[in-house]
Amino acid sequence: LGVVKMQASASIKLRLIRGRNLLAADDNGKSDPYAKIWLEGPAGATSKKKSHTIKKTLNPEWDEKFVFPVASPQEDKIYCELWDKDTFSSDDSLGGCVITLMGLVTGVEALFTIPISGGGDIEVGLTAISFDSSQMSPAERNAVIAGNPSDPSTTFQFAPPQRFEINDPKKFYSRPKFNHPAGYIQLFLNKPYYLGGETVVGHVELGVSQTITGIKGVMVKWKGFEKTYIEDMVTYKNGDQICTRIDKYHEDKTFFNDKFVLAQVQGGTLTPGTYTFPFQYKLPPGLPSVFYYKGNVWGAGDKCKVGVFYKLKAFVDMPSKDIKAKEKLIIAEDTTQRIMPVSDKKIKSFVFAKGKMAFEADIGKDVFVPGETLPVHVKITNPSSKKVKKIQIKLKLHLKVKAKGMTKYATKEMLSVKFPGVEKGKNLDCVCPLLIPNDIYPSVSGKLIHGHYELTVGADIPMAFDLEIKPKVRIALLPAPDQYAALQAQMFGGYTSGGWQ
Repeated sequence: LGVVKMQASASIKLRLIRGRNLLAADDNGKSDPYAKIWLEGPAGATSKKKSHTIKKTLNPEWDEKFVFPVASPQEDKIYCELWDKDTFSSDDSLGGCVITLMGLVTGVEALFTIPISGGGDIEVGLTAISFDSSQMSPAERNAVIAGNPSDPSTTFQFAPPQRFEINDPKKFYSRPKFNHPAGYIQLFLNKPYYLGGETVVGHVELGVSQTITGIKGVMVKWKGFEKTYIEDMVTYKNGDQICTRIDKYHEDKTFFNDKFVLAQVQGGTLTPGTYTFPFQYKLPPGLPSVFYYKGNVWGAGDKCKVGVFYKLKAFVDMPSKDIKAKEKLIIAEDTTQRIMPVSDKKIKSFVFAKGKMAFEADIGKDVFVPGETLPVHVKITNPSSKKVKKIQIKLKLHLKVKAKGMTKYATKEMLSVKFPGVEKGKNLDCVCPLLIPNDIYPSVSGKLIHGHYELTVGADIPMAFDLEIKPKVRIALLPAPDQYAALQAQMFGGYTSGGWQ
């Protein structure tokens, strides 16, 4: 078929459906087959993913999904090795195969039967995610679509979240006026937030109500930094007495700290009137998102307070008290370059109950924005004699903090929602919606602060260990206009409060 190009966030979903007439590796004429699957191409090889082991069969039914990032559909290939699981000796090879990615249409699952080098074959389904098949002819695309079932979960989920200010790029977002006995100063920015590497465009409006002399210039100052503070409770023995003390650790990391002259004032005198001074500032690439956390960390009595902050100051440098405006910039990480679906499956057997239970969770993408609904597709296949009391989905923040050689970890539950379960001997196929809070802080990757989010999708099974799937997701701070002021108030209110000294 025609050439298939890669788009941003391209990936491939492989569904390992079943095997047929595989090699018999055990004395009983059967095998315990499982698969190792990975992708290789010019960009290198991904880590290997492993399927479940199906006991005592040459015709295993897996029906498991695996997702891999794709750099070049023309050159990338999926490698699949089949193995026989042995308990007391090394596993035996059952052969393997190579799967190419050509001739796929985004959102359509193409089914293939592929011979295995050791004997037999496997049936797989391949779904292209964000492939550009524009160079395929209509007849070629129609042939693929007509011959294969559609997978609608991949056709609408994978465009990066729309940055709302793109619709009005020339609009300037005004900040509050800062009054002074000699006038006022006000900042205007072309966007409510920025990504690292972008150029901040804006202007300073200066209103002068009385003549000012001795002015050195109109200045603007930019600063970006992360800051950490850790309290570590240490228990020690002083003679026969058990004592405790609090060791404190502070560290700052500056990303940029620049000051520029916007205007030299001729003769050092400004007369009453309104003045406008435009500016531009190129942000360094790869900046971490704004972030703030204050709370407990792992360890009895241990605490931390951490944040990533960006500040902008415009001022008139004058002999008396400066006319000045201080603002905080909202900067977000570019987390939408690689958006991938999330899929996982667990199979559980029981000691005191008959049958097995299969628990599967699918999420159409792994990047979400504040205020967005995260749809978790849950599928339970339950021929067992156990019931699932409820499905519980939690969103947790995992935080790693460093300060002067001390490293601490924290976990905070951000959200927990319960959904109905399923009775014994019955199946369940449903979508569980999870609303991301509007005021949640984004995933962050700083030098001192690293925070990521994890979903826990769990099946509560009475009198048994729960089934849990724990995919990582990313929160991208692309706030809507009504979220911007709230984020500023929460975050930068925390910055000005105590604990940093």
